[in-house]
Parts: sequence; C-alpha cells; structure tokens
Amino acid sequence: MSDGMDFDYETTQTEGGLLAKLWRTILVGTNFIRTRDQLVNEYVRKTDMLKGRVKQVSRKTKSTLTKNVNANEMTWKVFIDLLFNFITVKKIDISIKLTMSNGKETLHSLSIVNTAEETK
Repeated sequence: MSDGMDFDYETTQTEGGLLAKLWRTILVGTNFIRTRDQLVNEYVRKTDMLKGRVKQVSRKTKSTLTKNVNANEMTWKVFIDLLFNFITVKKIDISIKLTMSNGKETLHSLSIVNTAEETK
C-alpha cells in the first residue's frame, strides 16, 4: 500500500475475523498516513502516560501491539482498546441492521464513550 501501512488484509470467516476486517476498514477509511511503527510508538507512549491514572489501562509491548494491529482475528476487547487507545476515538456508535427472512428490517444501536478521554 502507498500509505506506509503493510497490513495483511486476509481475515478468517469467524466473528474475530469480521472484527479484524472492520478494524482494517477503519484504518483505511480514517486515512492514516503515518507508518505502523510511529502509531505503535505513540500508543505505547500514551499507555505509559495513562498508566496509574486510568485503572483499566495496561501497558502493551510493541510486539503485542503489532500482533494485535495485524491480527487475522480479534476479540471485542482488543477491537475497542485499539479504537480508544491506538487511534484515540472519543466515542463509538455501533449500529446493526437486521433483515429478517420475511423482509422486515430492524435497526439496533448503542454508544460507547471512551472514559479515558473524559478524564483528560
């Protein structure tokens, strides 16, 4: 890719693979130009600063973070952590549109606020 990010875009067809694919879509859609190493270094620096101020923040090593960022599958915990702490999102709005077999559609939404951003 020309943006400096060398992500492997292969994901598995599992729930974790779906989150990994969504994560990569978000990274491309937010147009990050910086290299992965710069993003990783910034994330590690931020978690070092937050450690002790925000209870749920734990320091990640560069190797763990690189593994999470490039994973073919990820958990919701990793996905939310990367959004809030790696690309510093203040709030996430998740919406799911369901289309039933009878054609009826329903929309379900929720919001998650980054409490670490509120304490700054």
